[in-house]
Amino acid sequence: MIEGVLVAFHVIPWWLAVAAAAVLVLFYFWAGRSLPSDTARQVFWIGATSQALVALVPILVAVVGTLALVAVGGLAVLALVALFAEARSGAR
Repeated sequence: MIEGVLVAFHVIPWWLAVAAAAVLVLFYFWAGRSLPSDTARQVFWIGATSQALVALVPILVAVVGTLALVAVGGLAVLALVALFAEARSGAR
């Protein structure tokens, strides 16, 4: 979780998080699934999954930021429509 915040605030470069995720996911598929210990398989699965999610944090930030801008723009349009409707009805 902390790594995701560091990536979102550009403390850790995004490409480094992607590289770490790629290494862990590839290692999991190459050797992690065939480990004799169930605990070791679970640990590698959790590590690979968490790194993959950290790599997606900047994408999520961009999507949420874009949706926030669209929502603010929509509210501004609605406010302008309401103001112009009020001005028209008040002028009569």
